[in-house]
Amino acid sequence: MAKLANVCNRYPIVEIKYQTERGTEADPVGAYALDEPVELLVTLMRDDAEDEDEEVDEEALQVFN
Repeated sequence: MAKLANVCNRYPIVEIKYQTERGTEADPVGAYALDEPVELLVTLMRDDAEDEDEEVDEEALQVFN
């Protein structure tokens, strides 16, 4: 059973959220016309129990286009 737990713990739990400027909680994308540019905000959150005590530099984790 311990081997199975070790294998399962190697895969991170990742939560992905996305939204546009016109998005709402019920509809994160909103309505856009065909060929209209869309700016998409994507948030990735990783549940990593081992790193909970470590301080994280949030600015270093941001991705810009």
